[in-house]
Amino acid sequence: MTNKKVNNEKEKVIKIENGQNIAPKETKKNSNAYNFGKAFGERLRTDKFFLLSFLITLVFLGYISYQRLKNSQGSYYNSIKQMFNEEETGKDKNSTSNVAVDEELNVSDYVGVYSREITLTESIKLSNSCTLDSYKVVYQVKKDRSINKYVFNECFGVFKIWNGKLEYVFSGGTKYIGTKDYHFLFSGTSMKEVDGESYKIDEDIASLKEKNKIKDSEVYFYDNSMVFMNKTNLILFRGNSVLYNLNNSYKNNGGKLDKYIYKVDDYKYNFIIFNNGEELNCYEDSSDEDLLYKIYEITYDKEKMNFTSPKELISRNKKDGCTNWEEDFKTLKG
Repeated sequence: MTNKKVNNEKEKVIKIENGQNIAPKETKKNSNAYNFGKAFGERLRTDKFFLLSFLITLVFLGYISYQRLKNSQGSYYNSIKQMFNEEETGKDKNSTSNVAVDEELNVSDYVGVYSREITLTESIKLSNSCTLDSYKVVYQVKKDRSINKYVFNECFGVFKIWNGKLEYVFSGGTKYIGTKDYHFLFSGTSMKEVDGESYKIDEDIASLKEKNKIKDSEVYFYDNSMVFMNKTNLILFRGNSVLYNLNNSYKNNGGKLDKYIYKVDDYKYNFIIFNNGEELNCYEDSSDEDLLYKIYEITYDKEKMNFTSPKELISRNKKDGCTNWEEDFKTLKG
């Protein structure tokens, strides 16, 4: 019996050495983790200061994790909000409405005079002493954030086209410096109208006080067009092009008036053309059927941005006498 038992034990040893029926052993890693955990738990149980430090650490780590989670959620919601705002802005990109931004604007770096010079394709005689070959379109920015736009020429004077107050404006998803009607881009030496012309700093213009240097003349502005009117002529030009010059088609030859052209409303002008060859407006006793004068009406067309063809209102011959002159003159003046 004993020998048999011994033999069985030997067989077990051999099987173990051959790697058969070997019971699982704890790895070194598991053993180390177990020993560390046991020691850590024992330390917590026996060392109250260590336990307190551990609890404080847990609370701190928990707070940090909470803040990170909160911030990540905030970033997420902010991203969603930004996407929504961008979509709303995109809807308004083609809108003509512009919104002022409630933010203080400092224009100290932009104060000055900016200009661009325009050379006409043909010279215009405005008076005996003034022939217009070119002119400047000028912006002036002041410290109080006011901005004025002028037409300037040494020969015919300074005329204000437009004025406004600069502020930050938000349009089409972009913030600009400008007004609700006009937006600008500034650099150190220039200014550019958004979707418009560029202007450079002009140090040659000393003063921009409004002044009409041509006697008995008036200037009017329609969008980007300018109308010059004196007592005998009506001229429309835009940019460098002369669009209409009354004297090219109608020339006075006679009559005796202080002025032959009148502005009768915002876009309408009346003018008279004499053909008698002498300084008389009418004849008391004449049988002559020759033409004396005609009165015309001409209108600025806002859509075509040009004058319409003159419309004849009145035509008189010399033999018509003076009975109609007073009423005709009232029609001329509108």
